[in-house]
Amino acid sequence: MQQNIYQGEIWAQSQCLENESAANQSIYQLLQSLEFQTTTDPRRWQRGDQTVIVCLVDDIRSCSTDYDIDLPYLFDSNTTVITDNYITCPTQYQVVRLPTSFLGIYHYIPSQQTWSPKRDYAFAVNRIDQRRFMLMLEVGLRAHLHLGYVNFNCRHHTEEIDHNTAMKHWANHWEHVGPEDKEKYQKSYELLTVRIPIRNYDIEHDDIFLKSYLTMVVETYNSDNNISLSEKIFRALVTPAPWTVSSGRYTVAYLNSIGFDTVSDLIDHNHYDQLVEVQDKRRIFVWKGLQAIKNFRSQNLSTLQERYRRAAEHNQGLLANMARAWPSDFVAWQNKLKQTLAS
Repeated sequence: MQQNIYQGEIWAQSQCLENESAANQSIYQLLQSLEFQTTTDPRRWQRGDQTVIVCLVDDIRSCSTDYDIDLPYLFDSNTTVITDNYITCPTQYQVVRLPTSFLGIYHYIPSQQTWSPKRDYAFAVNRIDQRRFMLMLEVGLRAHLHLGYVNFNCRHHTEEIDHNTAMKHWANHWEHVGPEDKEKYQKSYELLTVRIPIRNYDIEHDDIFLKSYLTMVVETYNSDNNISLSEKIFRALVTPAPWTVSSGRYTVAYLNSIGFDTVSDLIDHNHYDQLVEVQDKRRIFVWKGLQAIKNFRSQNLSTLQERYRRAAEHNQGLLANMARAWPSDFVAWQNKLKQTLAS
């Protein structure tokens, strides 16, 4: 099973969890000063008929228990949502985004900087949900497991995982697969079931990114109209090695827009980044990754290493600048937020 994920370099060096918690606490204190009261959900605050929801890093949909309503109508017009999410559709509630420099909480420089691929791909998923389950089935259908560094833990949240628990979660998610997909993925499901939970390597988790021709990053959340980022994509951005990302629609376009080098000259991220879920996105995502691996194997490794080294250094520098700007940006943003909520 996957070990020491939350003790990896990005957690230890960036202190992103601690910085996220500090931002939350500071916002909570501001809300208290404005006489908002906490509720049973610590992210939801109330003052009369006004509601404030504070949702950092997580997708704002996680703050609602209505799983059928579309994102624009998720909360009423008396609600203000404070988040770092980038929402790509109009909403009937007010959205107050944190400064982009908030992403500086993920700044770190990996100790290893040499891309030296030994296997085709890396695909590592700690927690299971239906989307990640279906992606694992797609990988099992399209790719040979022994050619990649594959880790699929079947964990729910932070629970300890053992074989029986993993098998239970795995089987439960299969029950939610429709009949057409069951027919398509039956062989993949059977192939993977005997290996659950999967971990076919002994090296450290941080090492698999530099030892793969491509890392298929699986972000925590995926949405057609919301971009929610975590440490997963920033680990890829600062590591001098190729990656693709399964995440919200236009995630790569958003990263480009705020200055990150996504090496789009070597990987056509747009091929999958523009798709909504009903457009067979997971199949195209995996297929595009396998095509990229084939392409990289035919190119000069030294040339690729230099291009990804430049990209990683640029992204490391951008996150460093964001980290330096964040404290003053946050103070100015809080002052503006206070005025907004006081009115």
